[in-house]
Amino acid sequence: MDWHDQKLIAYYNKFPEEKRLDSRHGKVEYRLTRHFINQAISDMGAEGQSLRVLDIGAGTGRYAGPLAGGGHRVTAVELVRYNIGCMRQKWTGLDIRQGDARDLAGAGLGQECNGSFDLILMLGPMYHLIRDQDKAQALAEAARLLAPRGRLLVAYLMNEYSVLTYGFGQRHILELRAKGQAEKGEQTQTERVQGEQTQAGRLQEEQAQEGQIQEKRMQEKRMQAERLQTEGVQTEEQVQEESDKIGSFSRDHRSKGSLDASFALQPSPGDLYDYVRLEDIAAFDREANRLIRGRWEKAGRDSQEESLTVGAGRSIRGGNAPGRRGAPQLIRERIFSPDGPANYMRRELNALSEEEFACFLDYQLAICERADLLGAGGHLVEVLRLSEK
Repeated sequence: MDWHDQKLIAYYNKFPEEKRLDSRHGKVEYRLTRHFINQAISDMGAEGQSLRVLDIGAGTGRYAGPLAGGGHRVTAVELVRYNIGCMRQKWTGLDIRQGDARDLAGAGLGQECNGSFDLILMLGPMYHLIRDQDKAQALAEAARLLAPRGRLLVAYLMNEYSVLTYGFGQRHILELRAKGQAEKGEQTQTERVQGEQTQAGRLQEEQAQEGQIQEKRMQEKRMQAERLQTEGVQTEEQVQEESDKIGSFSRDHRSKGSLDASFALQPSPGDLYDYVRLEDIAAFDREANRLIRGRWEKAGRDSQEESLTVGAGRSIRGGNAPGRRGAPQLIRERIFSPDGPANYMRRELNALSEEEFACFLDYQLAICERADLLGAGGHLVEVLRLSEK
């Protein structure tokens, strides 16, 4: 457990998570999310069946508890012991475990559990995983445990909500923007100095390049031979992936604790929340699929090696046997805003009668998948399933 996890645990030991969804604006988020959980079950053709459900970052059990009460077999994984205590006191029928979304084997969900859950919820961890690579890792872990026809629901906090409420509403916008501009200026000055140094040394580099190219080719051949000996033959895609560093997909290299020119918030490493945009979510999915492919291909190589020891013709589960299709990939089935404008309208929602509030719930359900409104609310939930390509 790293220092950020410890800070998060200390925060949730004081934050009233159990009551968060009891407010009017919280009820909008909760009821719409429950609606789409039921919709996911229906889309699987599993209405009336007892499903294996995994709730990652279960909090105090607001989703896991009712699902267990509905006859499903629910495993709830939560990092914070205080939340686990609340869950044990309030709900029965849950298999509750302490664990981290990035490494679910630590919660007893190892390789033997691969593909064993029909429905997986991850409705909190992405709020607090600051590094983009950690988000992709959490997605890949969930995909590992998802059944072939299963559904995965993942929630995010949205950038525009934070800019409008924290930046403008609480009047931090100028300091955030000034910090972003200052950091940009520092980066520009650094780039200018580096450019001058590069220009001065370019002639010497060009003179040495020819010999370096030859040496590099020989070194690559040696490295390739060593790799073949230790890992087996790699695909061109794997070789390319090894050369592509995290920065090619990640926002982690950008300014921290500030706003960039597009008003995208970048948390500092010590922050507890991260806020994203639609294009970021798509990038997390792509990176998760890259990780999934890497695991799949490694499993195939390992199984090929194992098949050599058990004899030709014997089937190895998960092996790279003839006719085996490509790696399963996460694909988006739908994306929706569970709260829409609710967080901006807390005072107005509290003033509504029960009948008027029910009408607002109907309104949000009617507009929650509109492409022109996605990303404007406080939260976004993506529904994913596995496909093979």
